[in-house]
Amino acid sequence: MTSTQEHSTAKSGGRNAATVLQQFQSGALPAAVTFAGNGTPWLSELQSIVADCPQAWPVIEAISDRLEQFAADQQVRWAGGCPQPFDLAGWVRATQSAPDAHVQLSSAVSQPAIFAAQIARWVQLEQMGLTLESLASGVQCASGYSQGIMTAAWLSEACGRGRFDLERVADFAEYLAWQG
Repeated sequence: MTSTQEHSTAKSGGRNAATVLQQFQSGALPAAVTFAGNGTPWLSELQSIVADCPQAWPVIEAISDRLEQFAADQQVRWAGGCPQPFDLAGWVRATQSAPDAHVQLSSAVSQPAIFAAQIARWVQLEQMGLTLESLASGVQCASGYSQGIMTAAWLSEACGRGRFDLERVADFAEYLAWQG
């Protein structure tokens, strides 16, 4: 056994990693999925994801479009809780256009942005073969901490519907922005 095989085997609890994925996809290996809350460096995470997985751009653009509409709402502008404009896609494309750190860490910005990073990561996992269909048969529960609860709720809904719906992704991002 080579050191690479040993490392792969050790990471998968003595099983070949490909076999673990196959067992999961067939429903023979149950799993739980959990999503983190605050503390995710969401901007660098999103940039890393789209560099590796350009298929994640539609998620970022759908969320960005919805959040731009959200930030333009009269009540939101009066509250002063959101940057004007709320250009998530622009910030991912060019870090220098992003607001400063205290705005990025504000609840109204970080909650939907962390959700965007989690959904974009999900798209990346789908590109690797971890589909909603395989989740529906293999995941026993989905949970989250803090705003990660919304990602778990989205995943449960998407698995129940059997499809990835960008409109619903944008809805969830807007809920998180209002919550923030």
